[in-house]
Amino acid sequence: MSLAEAIAGYARRLHGTIGPVHHVASPLGAWLVLALAARTASGPVRADLAPILGMDPEEAVRFATDLLADPHPLVRAAASAWRGPAGRTDRVAAWLRGLPAPVATGDVDRQDTLDRWAAEQTDGLIDRFPVTIDRATMVVLASALATRINWRTAFETATADNLGPHREWRVPEVLRAKRDVAGGHDAAIARTADAGDVAVHVADAETGDVDAKGADAKGADAKGAGARAEGAGLRVVSVAAAPQVPADTALDVAHRIAATVGQGKPIPDTRSLFDLPLGEAPLWILHEERMPSGRQEKHEVYLPAWTARSDHDLAPPELGLSQAGHELGVMLGEPRPAVQARQVAMARFGRRGFAAAAVSAVMVSRTAVTERTGKRRIARLLFAHPYAVVAVATGPGPWAGLPVFSAWVAEADPDVEAGI
Repeated sequence: MSLAEAIAGYARRLHGTIGPVHHVASPLGAWLVLALAARTASGPVRADLAPILGMDPEEAVRFATDLLADPHPLVRAAASAWRGPAGRTDRVAAWLRGLPAPVATGDVDRQDTLDRWAAEQTDGLIDRFPVTIDRATMVVLASALATRINWRTAFETATADNLGPHREWRVPEVLRAKRDVAGGHDAAIARTADAGDVAVHVADAETGDVDAKGADAKGADAKGAGARAEGAGLRVVSVAAAPQVPADTALDVAHRIAATVGQGKPIPDTRSLFDLPLGEAPLWILHEERMPSGRQEKHEVYLPAWTARSDHDLAPPELGLSQAGHELGVMLGEPRPAVQARQVAMARFGRRGFAAAAVSAVMVSRTAVTERTGKRRIARLLFAHPYAVVAVATGPGPWAGLPVFSAWVAEADPDVEAGI
């Protein structure tokens, strides 16, 4: 199984635990934490974690190390491990020393230290750490991913009635783009085995000389990073399936399409518009115009701006972090460790650009602590046709084709300038 396939498989697990509510997540961010935590697992637990990771934990650690050591030019990536107040032991110190070199290590006693780390590593997109330390905390292991991009070609805007007579997005304006591969937008109707015909839109990030943290490169020190950025980009893939298609199926289809376009390939299994009936369909309206000769196909895309902020519980057993954290705690000398695992994530998709970030963490404590109840915002949706979104990295290096963020868009943003 390739790394991209492993992350897509983990995405199915994570989105499955969240359900079909408006949300954004980073399966890759949670997977990185699991890979680093699982390296100490042995016996039956190690065997159980392998199918969750999509590979042996040792191989997963190697992939995680490569990603952190060679970050994508448009994706800021970091991982850190800290000793908490109850973890100042030689055994914990030895564990920290054994972590891969790209993982920063240190001691932590205050929550604001972790909150500040989250803000610094996500360029201020996330300002709070997903778990809360206390005097019983032994170790905290976390990853952070963030991107802030301009579209290669900004969207136009249009009135929401362009979505057709059955629209249920309750916003005055939506985003509009024409299919123009050279100009940064691609679109098609694609045939899929699991979801039937789907509508696909791909928006490309504006690229150029960018450093490993996603900022504009300036000065001689940035030249190396700018050279690395050649051919590297970020593509945000939106996939709308028929209303009766379950959210997890649509997200799975979106990840598969994203894996293909993330390798620089065209949208797979596209359909000719001349093979489809004229008129209204759940996903498109098709009409025909006369022209002097020949046949021509054009695609226009109308989709809403959207914003999402989410807080996810990563403790369900199908995600592996509870088991890995328990094994880590036992290895560090606590026979009955308490484990917390959470992720906070955000994304904004607007006319000019896209921003997204996620911080994922697992915390192991000496004594049982009362687990905080996360707040999940479940909107009363006034619309019947949510869709899936996957942001996939492109270009050379270990990030090529990897889905970095994914979302189930079930709320529209009336602010079409949302985004970066």
